[in-house]
Amino acid sequence: MGRCFIARRLTFDEGYGRVIPFLETLQRQGQTYVAEVPVDFHGWLVPPTVLQKEHTRYSQGGRPRRFPRLAKQSGKPNRVDRLCAYSYPMRDQPWQDFHIKNGRKGPIVWRAKAARFQINVRVDGAGHGFGLPSSPVWLIVAKNPLTDESKYFVCNAPANTPLTRMLHVAFSRWQIERAFQDEKSEMGLDHFECRRYIAVRRHLVLTTISHLFLATTQLRLVREISLLTNSADTAEKKTPDAATTTRSQRIDSSEQPHAPCSM
Repeated sequence: MGRCFIARRLTFDEGYGRVIPFLETLQRQGQTYVAEVPVDFHGWLVPPTVLQKEHTRYSQGGRPRRFPRLAKQSGKPNRVDRLCAYSYPMRDQPWQDFHIKNGRKGPIVWRAKAARFQINVRVDGAGHGFGLPSSPVWLIVAKNPLTDESKYFVCNAPANTPLTRMLHVAFSRWQIERAFQDEKSEMGLDHFECRRYIAVRRHLVLTTISHLFLATTQLRLVREISLLTNSADTAEKKTPDAATTTRSQRIDSSEQPHAPCSM
């Protein structure tokens, strides 16, 4: 992955979040990210002890031991769902309520908590299961109290970053997904017939510009209609309705008393 540009923050789904070399590349380039990860993503909430050299004489035969390596008393890396349920840095924390967005049926509120976390990074050339902890990142667990749906995120933001800001980035992906959905269904994004990447990119740019034009035009028209409606309501309050006045007078004249009619 080449260094093209650095965004303020990146967010992506677990398809990219499960790829640890991709996360390491972003970390080396200084790119802040909030990545959704699967439940079988492994790491540590309690920092393990890492040995940099042999501290006692190793008398067993065979090839020399690889360093750095984890100390024997260090815990093994575990899945994030188990860590959030049973490891004390996350288990003993109270849930915090966060307003994510407004849905059709009202506000959508999720519960969340976060703790510092180290990813299990596999060492090149080492056997299966041999890994070392990464630099500390954030592990975030968010839960929908209505559906019991849980999401897990890792974020390499600084240690003093508020949880609200990280959740805002993590749940902002739906806006981009909705934009692609509208562009495919309403503006013909999925109607391209080309093979080269440059042609696909041009088609995407033209569709996005069209989407921006339509969105701004819609907002302008809604604003103008609202102003016209308010002006009409104000004029009706100041000017009495002539038709209503005439009808009232007619009703008053027709309600004069008449002589009783006998058969």
